[in-house]
Amino acid sequence: EHPAAVPEHALTGQSFTGINVLLLWQAAKRYSLNSNRWLTGDDLRQAGGTVIPGQKPVTLVRYRPALSLMKVINLAQCEGLPDALQP
Repeated sequence: EHPAAVPEHALTGQSFTGINVLLLWQAAKRYSLNSNRWLTGDDLRQAGGTVIPGQKPVTLVRYRPALSLMKVINLAQCEGLPDALQP
């Protein structure tokens, strides 16, 4: 796992696409994140993890069925996750 790899959803393994790839690469570089795997807030809560205090999510664009926004957080910005989700 490397931050320059195509960003993917940590639970499904599905790669992000389009402008979201660029947004996530930019965030990984800006915040020196060592993982290319990301979760939504709901996913993070369901996995039993929490965001490390002071860490901020990245806002992405979603096009289904209309334009909307969603926020994701990098695994390197989380704590308390199961071993399978550790960066």
